[in-house]
Amino acid sequence: MWRAYEKKLFNLIKIVFNSHSSKKLSESATLKIDFAEVASKLSAKDQAVADDLQLAQGIISPVDIAMRENPDLASREDALTYLLKIKEELKTLEV
Repeated sequence: MWRAYEKKLFNLIKIVFNSHSSKKLSESATLKIDFAEVASKLSAKDQAVADDLQLAQGIISPVDIAMRENPDLASREDALTYLLKIKEELKTLEV
């Protein structure tokens, strides 16, 4: 919805900048904006319910949840390794 306005605004900014600056923006210069998705703030209980529903629907996997909850997991492979380690620990503890 806003992309057309962003493009028009950038073109106007480019014209003004090129008119008033010794430095110039290329006529082929473009602007790309990719806004992050706004995360909703759910209570822990509501988040667990939402996660269970999305897991059941196949929308997310436990790897997605692990990565969301632990930003130190830099990749899906790291998250999978982390989850498999927990699974083995639980098996050892017979939980």
